[in-house]
Amino acid sequence: MTKSWMVRAERNGRLFDAFKEKSVVAIGWPALGDLSDAKSRKAIGEALAKVYAGAKPQGQAMAAGQLHRFVNEISIGDMVVTYDPSRRVYLLGEIASAYRHDTSIDPEDTQVRSVRWDGKVSRDLLSVESRNSLGSISTLFRLSNDVAAELKKALSGNIADHLKVRWLWARLPKKTFSNLWPAVPTSSSRIR
Repeated sequence: MTKSWMVRAERNGRLFDAFKEKSVVAIGWPALGDLSDAKSRKAIGEALAKVYAGAKPQGQAMAAGQLHRFVNEISIGDMVVTYDPSRRVYLLGEIASAYRHDTSIDPEDTQVRSVRWDGKVSRDLLSVESRNSLGSISTLFRLSNDVAAELKKALSGNIADHLKVRWLWARLPKKTFSNLWPAVPTSSSRIR
C-alpha cells in the first residue's frame, strides 16, 4: 500500500521552486553525508550522535526518526506533498527514486529523492481539518489517508462543489453582482 508524505521545502518554502524545477524533495543534516548504508533508525541515531554531538538528545531522536523515514520508509510510488506558504499552494507528486545523497540541490539539504510532480493545489480549496493537519511544522511527516484523498480530489478537480463556490465567492469583489442583482448577498459570510 502506498503512503503519503509531507516534505517541507525548508523555512518559508525557500526550496519550493528548486524542488519543482529539479523534480526532487530533500531534507537536511548535510554533515551526515550519504546514509545509504544506514538501514535502521538506530544506525542513523548513532551517526547523528557522532556528527552532531552537541545537539540535545530529544532533537537527535526527532532527527533520527525523520531521516529514517526519508531514507528507509518512503517508497517509490508514494505520494509526496510540499508547500509554498507565500503562494498558499501545495505541490503534489509521486516519489520516483530511491534515496540518494546529492549536494547539487542545496548545500543544506543533501538527503534527496526524485519526484514526478503532478500539479498544484491551493490551500484555500482544502477543508479546515486538512489544512490543520498539513500545518505541522515537522520537516517530514506521514499524511493521513483522508488528507491524501482530499488533496488528490482537489488536484483532479473533483472537490466538493460547495468548497469551489465558497472559494470563488470569497475572491469576488464585494460589489461584483450587487449592481446587477441587489438581492444577491455581497458578503461571503452569508454563504453557509
